[in-house]
Formats: sequence, C-alpha cells, structure tokens
Amino acid sequence: MKILICAVGSGGHIYPALSLARELKRELAPGEIILVTTKKGIEQKILKGVGFEVVTIDFVSRPSKHKANPLIFLLKYLYFLLKFTIESIKVFILLFKIKADVIIGFGGVNSFSLITAGALLGIPTLVHEQNIVPGLANRLLAKISRKVAISFKQTNTYFKRKDVICTGNPIRSNLKRMGSDVARRSLEIDEHKFSILVFGGSQGSSFINQIAIELAKSFSDKQKEKLQVIHITGDKDKQDVLQSYTRFNVRSKVIAYLQDMNLAYSAADLVICRAGASTLSEINYFGLGAILIPYPYAYGHQLINAKFMQDQGAAFVIEQDDNCLANLKELTNRILQDDLLLAKMAKASQNLSNNKASEKLAELVRNLVKDRV
Repeated sequence: MKILICAVGSGGHIYPALSLARELKRELAPGEIILVTTKKGIEQKILKGVGFEVVTIDFVSRPSKHKANPLIFLLKYLYFLLKFTIESIKVFILLFKIKADVIIGFGGVNSFSLITAGALLGIPTLVHEQNIVPGLANRLLAKISRKVAISFKQTNTYFKRKDVICTGNPIRSNLKRMGSDVARRSLEIDEHKFSILVFGGSQGSSFINQIAIELAKSFSDKQKEKLQVIHITGDKDKQDVLQSYTRFNVRSKVIAYLQDMNLAYSAADLVICRAGASTLSEINYFGLGAILIPYPYAYGHQLINAKFMQDQGAAFVIEQDDNCLANLKELTNRILQDDLLLAKMAKASQNLSNNKASEKLAELVRNLVKDRV
C-alpha cells in the first residue's frame, strides 16, 4: 500500500496534510504513507522528524502580478512554466517508481501536477480545499479528481459537481486543550494577566509584528498592569520585537517559532493574527475570539475566510490599509473593556469547531483504497 499526500507553501497546507497522515498511520505502516513537498525552508522546518518518508519535488510558485514590472513578470512566468514542465516529468517518474494506490492533494502547484498525473494513470485521487473560496489549482483539479473534500459548506457553490463532501479542515494532531494556568506556567508568564496572542502565520509576518508593536506603544499604564502579550514573530523580527516591548514596558513572551502551539492558544484570552484557514480552524478548536488582519494578497482568500468568522460573531476583521492601526487600537480597547463581548466571541468561535475533520478525511481515503482494490 502506498498513499501519497502532497502539501506545500505554508503551514495552512502542510498541517492538515500532516494531520491526515497521522490519522492514517493508526492502521498503516509509516512506510506506506509518503509526503510530497518542496525543499523550501517552511516545509523542511515543519516536516523535520515527523516519522514519515518525505519526497521533494522542486516546483516554484506561480508568480504574482502584484506590483510587478511586466517584463520581469513575463520572465518569471516563463521560468515557472519551464520548471513546471521539468518537475511534472519527474512526477510521472515518481508515480511509476512508487506505484501509488491513492494520491491526496491539499492545493498548490505540486498538487496540480500530482493529481493530474494520477488521474491520467488511473490512480484514485482526492483534493481537499481549506479556504472558503478555492484556489485555481483545486478548481481545476475538482474537474478530474475522484473525490473532492471541503472545509466550509459555502465552498460547495464553487465546484460544479454534486458529490463534494464537507469534512472540515484537519488541525494539528498535537493540539490539545489545557488549562490556561498550566499553559502560562509552561510559557513562564503571569498566570493571572489578560493574555493577547499575536502571530502572523507559520512563516511570520513583518506587518503583523510592526503593528502589534505600535499597538503596545499605545497601551496606557493601567492596561500595562492588566495584560501581557505572547508574540510569535518568525525568525527575522524576534530581536526587534523583544526590544520594543521592553522599551514600552509591556510584559511579553517573544518567540521566533513555537512547535507546541497548544500552549500559546491555551494561554490566550484574545488572538490578533492573519486569517489562513488552518489558523481559523485552530482558533475555533480552542474557542478563542480574534481580531483578524487578513493577508491582502493571495487572491483575497484570507479576507473571505475572516469575514465568515466575523459574520458568525467569532471575530472582528481589520483590513491591511492606512486605517489598520487606528482600527486595531479601537477594537482592542473595546474588547479589553467588555468581558461580555469577548465571552460571546469565544462561544461563537467554539461553535464553529469541527475536530473530527481528520477522521472524516481518512474515511474518504479508506473508501478510495477499497475502490482501488
């Protein structure tokens, strides 16, 4: 038995794929599950030592037109097409060598090549879409894939087929709820202070880091006595962020990267972060209210995810524009002054949680294996 699971680009793709792999591992040997990814830093950091065979395909991302010089964009696009062709040939070689029984893709250019090759070779395939609005790769792959799974019921309208299955979005299997006092002791922070968790996704965000520092600068002395910040920065900005909190006399725990995110989520009262689909699924699992600042590019996927959370009463959305800081200050102060509002947000967030997504997705894979046999 060989099951290929492909995920690249960000933790939002990789964590659900890894969660599915661990669910399938309960009844399969580790050697029967193969993770397909790229050689980029984030993939290697997340997948290091996970206990599965990892195969890398050296795809490059499709270039964005955002603020791009037309000539430079054209050259980048030609390079992308050349690399895509070369690596797609390698994918066919890989599939002939491994003799995969099922292929699962979580979006992106790697998934596009693997799922397409698998479909052409008659291998059962499954694509999973994490966002409300599917990406281009999954929209195309849904036309040829044996099965399609989605995280949000609203996504069904984007696929012109009647057999789409809503499984939810698998969260990291190592995420477990714990008491805030236990989590805060583990993080070596005050057990009784109101705790704001700030992070910018699996790769960090300089914009989130900077705006959080500007927010901290605006805290009154009274607020500084009541609260503390848990800030996960990414590698590049850690020292600058740490020095800024010290300069503004704001209690903080600054970490470049945190493997045990259950500590940060369990310790938090409020989250300020981006709005990737996996991040939102994790926030829901821990029943946390949030202020979401969606990444403004990547075809606007995060903004739509965030507005769904806001419509459900689980979060507030602030767009990354000239008014972002002023809006962040206003909303943070409002939440800090209204315990009932935060409690309502937390309850709404918890109501959106679906912690059976890995099991549901694994069941689809098992059914594909049976069909193969």
